[in-house]
Amino acid sequence: MTALAHSPALTSADAFISLASLTLADIKANAEADTTLTVTQRRDPVSGLKQIETVFTTPLSAMEASPRRLRVLFASRTAAQLGLSDKSFANIRSLTVQALSRYAEPDLPVTRRFAMMPAWRQLLDRIEKPYNRQTLHRLAIYCSRMGVSAEDVTPDTPIGFKVALEAEEVVKDPAEIVSNTISKWNGAMRDVPGWPQHKLSEPNQEVSLARPLSDFPLSFQIDIGTWYERMADPNPLDEDAPAKPLRPATLAHRLYTFRSFASALVASGYCLVTDITSLDVLLRPEAFEAGIRLFHDNKITKRVHNMAKNLRLVGKNHCKFDDATLALLEGTCKRLDPGTRHQMTERNRKRLGRFDDERNVEKLLHFPEREARWAQAQTNPFRKAKGRSGLTFCGLRISSLRTLELSDFRLLDNGGCHLFVPPERIKNGRSHESDLNPDITALLRDHLAHHRPRYQAPAAPYCFLDPPGARAPRIPFPTPSAMRCANGRVLR
Repeated sequence: MTALAHSPALTSADAFISLASLTLADIKANAEADTTLTVTQRRDPVSGLKQIETVFTTPLSAMEASPRRLRVLFASRTAAQLGLSDKSFANIRSLTVQALSRYAEPDLPVTRRFAMMPAWRQLLDRIEKPYNRQTLHRLAIYCSRMGVSAEDVTPDTPIGFKVALEAEEVVKDPAEIVSNTISKWNGAMRDVPGWPQHKLSEPNQEVSLARPLSDFPLSFQIDIGTWYERMADPNPLDEDAPAKPLRPATLAHRLYTFRSFASALVASGYCLVTDITSLDVLLRPEAFEAGIRLFHDNKITKRVHNMAKNLRLVGKNHCKFDDATLALLEGTCKRLDPGTRHQMTERNRKRLGRFDDERNVEKLLHFPEREARWAQAQTNPFRKAKGRSGLTFCGLRISSLRTLELSDFRLLDNGGCHLFVPPERIKNGRSHESDLNPDITALLRDHLAHHRPRYQAPAAPYCFLDPPGARAPRIPFPTPSAMRCANGRVLR
C-alpha cells in the first residue's frame, strides 16, 4: 500500500522514509516467536542476527530491516576487518537475508512506496519517451510528499531532493540521479508543451562571479598575455622561467584564478575595475590579503592555500617583487597552511582499508594473469585486457598507454622486454623506463601477432590504440606575439 502523498510537517530528509519501518530487533523477535519452525530453524537466524549486533557493535534496534540498508552494512566492512573468515561472514549474511525475506515487509522502491499527486501524474504522462518519464518519477514523488506542485518547483527543489535521496535511498551516487533528473526536467521544458518554465541547476553548484578579461583594462590583459606566453613556452635561458611548459589545463586554471581574484576585489568594493592595470597591482600585499579573505570564509583549506601559493609565485617570478614584499606574501601563505599535506585523506584511507585482507592483495597482484586468461578464452580480440596487463606492470596512465609505439619496446635475450617512453608523452614530463618480465612479454607478443592486426593498419606506429587528435587551446586574451602578428591590433 502506498503512503499518503503529503504530510505538512515533513522535512526533506524524511520525505522517502516510511514511518512503520521494522528494525532487525523486530525481525529477531519474530523469528524467536515463530512456532511454525523447529528449534534449530529458529536458532540459526536468531544466531546470525546476534552476531551482526556483536561484530558491527550496533544495537539491532538501531538498524532498519531493509535489504538496501543491509547491503550498505555488509559492504562497509570486509571479513578480515571484522576478524571473521569468509565462510563465517557469508553465513551471517545468508542467515540475515533469509530472516528478512521471511519476516520483513517487501522492500518496495520509492516510486511504489508513496503516492503521486494526480497533477504530477498528468504532467509526466505528457512525456513521450519512457526513459525520460521514468527519470522524473522520483522527483515527482518527492514533490508530492512535500506538497509541491510542478508550478512551484524552484531552483532550491533539487537541494531538498538530494537530501531525501541521501537520507533514505541506498544508491551508488545520489548526485548522479539528481543531475540526470535536472537534465530531463530542463529537456522537458524545451520539448513538452505546457511544461513549467523553471530551469533547474545542480545543487551547490558554484556560480562563477569571475568577470571576462575584456572587462578589465587593456594593460591588465596584455600583462596576463605576457605571463601566459612565458609559462606556455618558457625560454631555457630565463632563470625564473619554469623548467617545462605548464599543461593547458594548468594554464586555464591559473587564468581563471586571476579573473576570479580580480573580480572578487571589485565586487567587494576594494577597488574599481579600472584600478586593476597589471598583475603587480593585483598581488601587492594589501590587495593580496584582501582578496584571500574573500575566498577562505574563515576556513583554512588546501584549496585557498594552494591559490595563495600559486599567486605568490607569480609575484616572485613575473612581477619581480623584492624580498620584503615576498616575505609578506609568504607570511600570509603560512597562516593559510592547513598542515595536512602529508596526511592520507579519509577517502583514500577507506579505499586502502580493503587491503587489510591479504586475499584482496593477492587478487590485485594476479589481476593481469586473470585478465589475460579471460581474454584468451574469447572469440574476439580484447585489446583492453592486454592494455590492463601492461598498465598494471608498467605503472602508466591510460592516456600514456594509448600512445605507446612499437619502437618503444626492445626485446631482450632473457625473454623479457625493455620499455622506454620519451618525456613528451608522459604527463609529468619525465621519461619512463621499465623492464617487462617474460610472462608479460609473452602476452605482448601474442597481442602483436594475433590481436593488433585486426584493428591497426600495418604501418600504424601505435601498439594499442590510435590516440585522439588534440586541439590547441583557444587563448582568450592578447599575447605579445599575437599583437605583433596583428600589427598592433588587439586580438579578442
